Amino acid sequence: MVAGGWRPTLSRWLKFVGEVGGEEKRELLAGARCLWMPVQWEDPCPVNVIEALVSGTPVIATPRGSLPDLVGPDGGAIGATYEDLIAIRRRLADFDAHACRRRAERYFSHVRMARDYVRMYEGLLRDGELPAGRPLH
Repeated sequence: MVAGGWRPTLSRWLKFVGEVGGEEKRELLAGARCLWMPVQWEDPCPVNVIEALVSGTPVIATPRGSLPDLVGPDGGAIGATYEDLIAIRRRLADFDAHACRRRAERYFSHVRMARDYVRMYEGLLRDGELPAGRPLH
């Protein structure tokens, strides 16, 4: 099943459902075997990746923008080529839904994000510049 704002013509075995949001999006992500993210641009923070991880859905993505940091080895896998992505797809049973959820809770909860914002603002006020970010690994 493919959701999104454009209609791909990849295969007769795909069902295109168009743009989704709210409860429909939550249901699709929670029931999906993976979120397929073969983006070809430097996406700074695709929210649907975090939504998938919260749902326990692993993410298969390209190494563009923030995706390598967001996904991490406990949230899915990164593939640089089409062949890599297909090989990862064959390993979906190896990914743990609970590990995906834990990754989202550890790095993207409202508490974690609020703490990180406070740390950044305090550093800016104290030193006149933003402190270095923290790696997600």
